[in-house]
Amino acid sequence: MLKQTYQQDEAEQILRAAVRRATEQEAARATGSADVSHERLVAMADELGVPLETLTTVLDERAAEQSTHQTRATEQATEQQERRAFIVERQGDFYPHLWSYIGVNVLLIALNLLTSHGAGHFWAIYPMLGWGLGLFCHAMAALPTRGPTFEKEFAGWQGKRREKAEKLRQKAEREREAARAASAKKTARHARAYQTPGHVADAVHDAAAAVQDAVGVAAEAIDDVLRALPREWPRTPRPPQTPRSAPRAPWWTDNNDDDKDR
Repeated sequence: MLKQTYQQDEAEQILRAAVRRATEQEAARATGSADVSHERLVAMADELGVPLETLTTVLDERAAEQSTHQTRATEQATEQQERRAFIVERQGDFYPHLWSYIGVNVLLIALNLLTSHGAGHFWAIYPMLGWGLGLFCHAMAALPTRGPTFEKEFAGWQGKRREKAEKLRQKAEREREAARAASAKKTARHARAYQTPGHVADAVHDAAAAVQDAVGVAAEAIDDVLRALPREWPRTPRPPQTPRSAPRAPWWTDNNDDDKDR
């Protein structure tokens, strides 16, 4: 039997459930799924008397919550990866140390047994104990993955890693800025080379016109000078040419003539 009266909270819950059920059924009939589009959501809010500003505020808050949750999940996943990387790096030197300890001490024990024939002093225990103490300290520093010391060392390692990443990012940004500046400078140089501004073109045109006028004036002046010159130039008489003296005979010819006279 149905109740005749309902409390305020109970009535609101019933109405919400009825609206949700009606929305799901209508959406399933329209699109074959239970999804509601944004336009349908706005129309439903209008039918229920919900202002558009209130609906927009609720949607923004929901989007902000989802973004915050996604960001938190991403940060947690990144932190887990960093923790695994720190543990691997921290324990990377311990296991080679352990295998070296085992191999060297096995050789020392074998050498001790071979030289003493099982009856002498077991001197191999001394390097085993000394080196074992160092190995134990190394294990206590490298193997734990929890505790205040681990968290402190992890925080320092994480800070150094992020500082290094920030330096690399700043360096890459500076390189990109330098590349963009060089590209802009090259583009401006090409623009100045292949594009002539209007005032420069006017100046070049004026200079060419001035040169053309000057050439015309010079041509007229040369024409006037040529017209003022006489048609025939007076000929200057040449000086009389003196006859050339006969060449003198060589000296040996004179001597031969004298010998013949004798």
